[in-house]
Amino acid sequence: MFGEDTQSQYTLNMPRGLIAYKIAVWTT
Repeated sequence: MFGEDTQSQYTLNMPRGLIAYKIAVWTT
């Protein structure tokens, strides 16, 4: 599970970061 800060950086780093974040949440 990622923190809000990590989520923000991930999304800002790459467009599909949000998708990867959602996948991470689903698999966790």
